Amino acid sequence: MKHLLEYCTRNVSLGTHEAIRMVQEQYDCEVHEYGCLTHCGTCYAFPYVIVNGEQVEAEDAGQLAARILQKISESAV
Repeated sequence: MKHLLEYCTRNVSLGTHEAIRMVQEQYDCEVHEYGCLTHCGTCYAFPYVIVNGEQVEAEDAGQLAARILQKISESAV
């Protein structure tokens, strides 16, 4: 199963792109970049990604990557 990761380009400065890169080292993911995903409150405060339709957020890029990997492994069960 190919997993879908969606992120807002305005969130990249918080580490989103770095987290996605870490995840792509382990899983084949389809990545979509958007100018805005209308999650502005979260986008302003935390790195976040939409993983297979569900929002995942964290304090930093490393934690975000770990949470994305957890979400992906949960969906594989």
